[in-house]
Amino acid sequence: MSANVVAAINRCQNLRQLRLQGSIGVPVAKGIAKALESKPTLERAKWKGMFNGRLEREIPVALTHLVDGLRLADAHLVELDLSDNALGSIGAEGIKVLLESPVCFSLQELKLSNNDLGIEGGQIVAAALWNCHVKSVEAGRPLSLKTFYAGRNRLGNRGAMTFAAVFVQIKTLEEVVMPQNRIYHQGVAALAEAFEMNPNLHTINISDNTITPRAARLLKGALAKLPKLKSLNFGDCLLGDKGAVELLEGLQAPHPYLELVKEGLRLSCMQMKGLLEQLKITKLEPCSNTTLNFAGRELKLKKKYDASEDHSNLELLEPKGNSVSVETAKGIRQSWRKHRSLQRSRSRSKDMFTGILKQEIPDALRFVGGSLPAAGAQLIELDLSDNVFGPSGTIGLKILLQSPLCHSLQTLRLNNNELGTQGAQMVSDAILKSHEDCCKFGQPLALKTFICGRNRLKSGGAVALAKVFKVLGSLREVSLPQNEIDHDGIYALAEAFSQNPNLKSLNLNENSMTPMGAGAMKNALCILRSLRILDLGDCQLKTEGTKFIAEALATGHECLEELCLDRNDMDAEGALAVLESLKMNQMLSKLNLDGNHFGKLGCDAIREKLTAMGKIQALLDINQDESGDDGIESVRVVEPEQVDESSSLLSFPVSRFVVGSFRLVFQVIAEAFFSQPSACKFESLGGDKVGILGRYLDQQRHEVEDWVIVQIEFLIGMSSLASEPSIRDEVVQCIQHLLEQIIKSLGPNHLPQFTHAVLVFAGLIKVSPCLPVSFLSR
Repeated sequence: MSANVVAAINRCQNLRQLRLQGSIGVPVAKGIAKALESKPTLERAKWKGMFNGRLEREIPVALTHLVDGLRLADAHLVELDLSDNALGSIGAEGIKVLLESPVCFSLQELKLSNNDLGIEGGQIVAAALWNCHVKSVEAGRPLSLKTFYAGRNRLGNRGAMTFAAVFVQIKTLEEVVMPQNRIYHQGVAALAEAFEMNPNLHTINISDNTITPRAARLLKGALAKLPKLKSLNFGDCLLGDKGAVELLEGLQAPHPYLELVKEGLRLSCMQMKGLLEQLKITKLEPCSNTTLNFAGRELKLKKKYDASEDHSNLELLEPKGNSVSVETAKGIRQSWRKHRSLQRSRSRSKDMFTGILKQEIPDALRFVGGSLPAAGAQLIELDLSDNVFGPSGTIGLKILLQSPLCHSLQTLRLNNNELGTQGAQMVSDAILKSHEDCCKFGQPLALKTFICGRNRLKSGGAVALAKVFKVLGSLREVSLPQNEIDHDGIYALAEAFSQNPNLKSLNLNENSMTPMGAGAMKNALCILRSLRILDLGDCQLKTEGTKFIAEALATGHECLEELCLDRNDMDAEGALAVLESLKMNQMLSKLNLDGNHFGKLGCDAIREKLTAMGKIQALLDINQDESGDDGIESVRVVEPEQVDESSSLLSFPVSRFVVGSFRLVFQVIAEAFFSQPSACKFESLGGDKVGILGRYLDQQRHEVEDWVIVQIEFLIGMSSLASEPSIRDEVVQCIQHLLEQIIKSLGPNHLPQFTHAVLVFAGLIKVSPCLPVSFLSR
């Protein structure tokens, strides 16, 4: 494989873009780096998901080799995409090597989404990006970064604030995407001020973080100063009505290019009216002459609204993300009667009843559904996901599914409707009635796709739906994740799946299958030889249940492409049994075993087995167990006069916030270095290492009771870095200065502690009883 990649690179005379994906180890990286030495034209490194299945410690080494190749070629990257690599804080050190090289001085797009950087990894990358900026300015080629992606990285407040400090200095950003990072109002406040310093910003996405009204006030000021905005996404940020109003006030300034505002909350009619007036959205434009798309408009339609007057060839209706009342539904019914083109049509009505009372939904569905048969329509796809029906709203759905409109239905999506057991029973009855009516005309209902996740179906609902599946026998895709189904429901479903031999995709993620249900599922899987996707993640299979699944897969599932068995409390024995069952499979492209209990030896055994099978590229990153770093960190604000502005760190004009943020960048890096010293982190401290670490240790002396012992232990740990030739002199000099600082801070009561600590850590005496209990446990 390595030889083929290298040969392909060598053949390309004017290589401008290189896409690497799969499982690139150190030997392969060396070969690729050698080939890149003669490719000065390379501009775009799209290396998304290139380290699948690799150990974290391999990643920095592999990236260093690639950097060396690019550096020798004198390449100048404009795009770097390292997303989906599960780099972690260790892998972040590899990014540091790459970002701080001249190769990245010309960088315009940096994409690091879904890398599990965490706070520490985020700090390392932010510091590297800062160093890249400083070095590029010194080289006369200032960094002009325009696009920055870092979603799903658990950056937290500190990670967000370190990046914010860098953004303030860059000033060229146009697109910032940082969703799902556990950022709270402190981090959002820092980002808001950073956004303000980048006047060309047109896209901001910080969805699924915790903004709250408190930070929305700060964002309001930033939005007012960003006239080029095109897209804003603050979805799922706990804004509340107060926060929404704050953001709307920020949009009162002219924003002529703004196209999308997604706030992820229910606004009142007056607030929505204000938003529409500000954005001047007075007409809904169709996507094409056959598609009418209201998606994401967040309209509250209370009156009759003829939206399809000029769409004589209408085939697809997409009203999701709006609020359709009963009156609106009546108007739609009258308007659609003339659309004969709706025969064999699709209705994607996801999230169309936002803010509507549950008791209104049945009538609205009845009016909408009643209009289509009058036009001679026959639905082949119906998507009513994300509409909170509940059992009461399901009455309208039952009427719709029983109507002739759904006799040709092939795809039914009912995700996140809060159906419950009662609602599932009504859906089951409706589909069975529709099938019975179809059979009278000699054309049985041929439903192929059934999606019904996050509905709290429980076993009662699963049993009701199993009756439908057993009768139909035509299913190709079934997805029922997050439904609280236990082994009783799994028994019924397994029997029903056996009657659908053409099933290609099955998702039962996050239900309570347990080993008891796995035994029943084994029998079904022995029949379902056409499966391409099987997701049984988080199903409490344990090792015993996993072995049942393995036995079924061993009967011949050569078409299987994706298998998810993550978070099942299995040990390595269960995982290896699964791998053994797949030895004849040549199609596997994705294998998820994350979040189980393998241990280091187990992980190594799994990787070795997959490597021997030639399937290591399919493995997603696996961990010994699930662990995370969750919490809200407090931030110490530092006044400008406390910072030595003669340092090269602050060689640019800075505001009060910027000074505090710069100090925060290096304060948190100092903390990371203190907790676990490494050469890479030492270099990340910049030019004033003694000053940064000295200030951190000084602060610690006021906060930690046995600070003398803690700091001596730190200095002894730091002394191990002197074995690195490239930093030896600087490490020794730094230790000398810090030791002098500690000695000067010693009081009369600290001197015995200090003496004993030095002697104990030097191994010259045993632990003395005069040392505190916390020390005795070290």
